[in-house]
Amino acid sequence: MKIKFNIIILLSCIFLFPLVSSIIEVSINSSSSYNLEDPIYFDYEIYSDISQEIYYFADFNCPNAPIAPIVAFSAEISPVSPIKKRVYYPNISQQTESQNCSAVVFIKYPERKIFTKNFSFIAKESIDILINLCQDSSCYYPARVFERGSEVYFNYTISNNLSQLDKVEAKIIYPNGKEKGILVPGEESFNEIGTYYLEIVASKEGYKGVNKSVMFSIIKESANINYSNISSLKEPSFVLDNNRGNFYSTLLISLIVSFLLVLLIYFTIKFKKG
Repeated sequence: MKIKFNIIILLSCIFLFPLVSSIIEVSINSSSSYNLEDPIYFDYEIYSDISQEIYYFADFNCPNAPIAPIVAFSAEISPVSPIKKRVYYPNISQQTESQNCSAVVFIKYPERKIFTKNFSFIAKESIDILINLCQDSSCYYPARVFERGSEVYFNYTISNNLSQLDKVEAKIIYPNGKEKGILVPGEESFNEIGTYYLEIVASKEGYKGVNKSVMFSIIKESANINYSNISSLKEPSFVLDNNRGNFYSTLLISLIVSFLLVLLIYFTIKFKKG
């Protein structure tokens, strides 16, 4: 009888064990959107109905932003002592694009649970600048290759419907690596043959700064061809010889075909008379 009672107690413990497992809940609080200048963070609270030790991670998930190192936490938790913390997103780059992100709390132990809350990251609009290299001040003749000593004209256009920029800095990088600051719009002449780069750094309040460069080349004077004299040039002798050979070949073929036609007509008439 005592053995049966012990078995019943053991089975009851086995079946009732899942019913006494702990309940862990997480509350995440964050803004629905963040700007580049804002500190990006979220607050979280972890609750448990029993006293226990837990292991968990709290982090951000942004698909197109640098990933911060993931840090695991361990803490004692109880019904009267929940975990309350704040997590900041570190080192947001000025070049980060707008995107949708998530605040994530992942409970690893004693049971695996994931809690998330979505938010959006709104980045500054980029300055869309186009660098122009031209042969004239009005830029009717754009180019990327210029003769040595000729004037190279520099300017730029903006595609953001901006009337002007707050700051524009430009420099020329020479083939030997030397750098020289210039003004844009402006012009400059170059005597060193080779490949050059024009680099422009521009900024505007409320917009993402831009750094762009274009390549151009300085060459010797281009060859000038007098096309008016081309028509007076004689054909090379091998061209004349080739044309003469084609004439004789055509004449020979015509004579052979004519001879065969005469023979055909002669034998046709003779056959009808006979």
